[in-house]
Amino acid sequence: MNTLVILRNIFNNPDLFDDEQYLSTSDINVILEALHLRKQCGGLVSVILFAEDVEDSKKALMKAYTYGVDNAVHIAFKNFDFSCTDRLGDIIAKTIETYFKDYDLIMFGRLAYDGDAVTLATRVSEKLKIPRVTYSENCIYNGFKMMNTRFLSSDHHITTFHSLPLLVHSIRKDGLKRQPFISDIVSAYNEKKITKIAGEPIEELLPSSLYKSSCDFVCEENLSKSNEQALTMLNGSNDMESAQNLINLLKELGYSAK
Repeated sequence: MNTLVILRNIFNNPDLFDDEQYLSTSDINVILEALHLRKQCGGLVSVILFAEDVEDSKKALMKAYTYGVDNAVHIAFKNFDFSCTDRLGDIIAKTIETYFKDYDLIMFGRLAYDGDAVTLATRVSEKLKIPRVTYSENCIYNGFKMMNTRFLSSDHHITTFHSLPLLVHSIRKDGLKRQPFISDIVSAYNEKKITKIAGEPIEELLPSSLYKSSCDFVCEENLSKSNEQALTMLNGSNDMESAQNLINLLKELGYSAK
């Protein structure tokens, strides 16, 4: 099984709330999950970092080597807006199609590039036309299907089964925990090399002009001054609660399902 782990871009600025300087805790967990699958199924684990061409990017990839990954690749950019997740997702997908065609599994950590959202992972899966599993807490491969335990809320979990290739957005928090082995650390800094690929050629295939908003913004607004209107909060603490809030609101407005 050939697994691609997409690391979080550190934006040349470590997370002040994370113990690790160059890899986030969610990155380490998903790396260990990929290594656990490699132990079960064989294959290779490659970590890929889409990030600025700075020294900290190299250090993040060398840190990943100390955990025992097989390959570390830096897709290096000199000037790129990583907050544009739709364009970044297309670039990630195009990069995988161009340089990593033999993948079986793509894994994103919980933080990825868009905080705790799933927009980037979803965009990549749509462009590659492969299924994706969101909020996966566990991966088990039986040789035919990947079984994922998905987190919905603190007391709601479901199990899904998918064929490969597959994209998994992992939020595994309490999985394998270990410090790097001495042999992996020595190997990382004496034998391992980082592959650097310029991101600009892929970026040129997907120019920023393709991602300009087509929305017409309203310049003048005539808002009602009535105090009878009220705002309703739809979002909840999890997906199930948000969905229930929306259902309740629709019922109050007189809508009903057939």
